[in-house]
Amino acid sequence: MISVHTDCYPLVLLYFSQEKHAEAEWRALFEKTNEVARRALANGTYYASIAMVDASVSASERKLVGQLVEATPAELRARVVASYVVGLPGPIRTILVGLRWLAPNLVPTEPASTIEEAIASATTVLSKRNMRVDDAARENARRWLEQHQATRRSAANTGGR
Repeated sequence: MISVHTDCYPLVLLYFSQEKHAEAEWRALFEKTNEVARRALANGTYYASIAMVDASVSASERKLVGQLVEATPAELRARVVASYVVGLPGPIRTILVGLRWLAPNLVPTEPASTIEEAIASATTVLSKRNMRVDDAARENARRWLEQHQATRRSAANTGGR
């Protein structure tokens, strides 16, 4: 499952569950984020993404993501000014490096140790583009990410079942 949460814009939240993701899920993710970017472009705004990742990404998935990034118009890619991934395990860091190699136009994705660090960093980067993240949006983002962090911990404790 790939979930996209846009209710705390200019923070866009993503959750990637443990199982392998089908091509349709990846395409739906890009459709949704491109929709967000089109609105941002039309409104002259920017956004930052924060992801909670439970899954490893296969070589075929990395290749597809690279293709989808390259197919995204530059003016849409320019609307996302930062991307953070909370609690990255070592293998996922390796995947990020691979994604950057496959898709050099991908916005830099930075690891964040905590949800609070990701939100604070995203808020700072957005403020440099005159984008304000209000208290309600930060709190909504924190709650949504914590919910998915709890899901991740629960899955880890049950062996992913």
